[in-house]
Amino acid sequence: YPAKIFSLWSKAELNAVEDEANKLERNNIVIATRKSLYGSWESQLEEINEQGIDAWKSRIAQIKSDNPKE
Repeated sequence: YPAKIFSLWSKAELNAVEDEANKLERNNIVIATRKSLYGSWESQLEEINEQGIDAWKSRIAQIKSDNPKE
C-alpha cells in the first residue's frame, strides 16, 4: 500500500520531500548542539545575575552565530 502512494509522486517531488527531511534532520542536530552550549536554565539565570543580561545575550547570540540553522 505505501509503495502505491509513492508511485503517484514524481521523482522531483520525492527529491523535494527528501531534501526537506534532510534539512530538518540537520537543523535538529544544530538545535541539540545549541542546547548543550546554552547550559541549564539554572546556570543561565546565575550567569544573568552575576554578569548581567547583556553578557548573557551576547553569549547566546555567539552560540547561534557559530551554529546556524538552515
